[in-house]
Amino acid sequence: MKVQVIGRICPDVDKVLEMTKTTLADLGLKFDIERVTETEDIIHKFGMVHIPALAVDGKVIFAGHVPTVEKLRKTLSHFKA
Repeated sequence: MKVQVIGRICPDVDKVLEMTKTTLADLGLKFDIERVTETEDIIHKFGMVHIPALAVDGKVIFAGHVPTVEKLRKTLSHFKA
């Protein structure tokens, strides 16, 4: 499975990336993590205008905000690697 952190280089996107890595490790889940930074990919592949965003296997699970650690943990715990 693939987790994609979507958004250009900015502190919020950096935070989501680090939170995601930490949360996946804490949950013992193995995912490929990709950072999507190209504007064309963000808009055309994901239809995103609000960043940061997080997708699992191409499906956006949140966008436009930095989630709390608890929300991220709860959301990612539903996926199996």
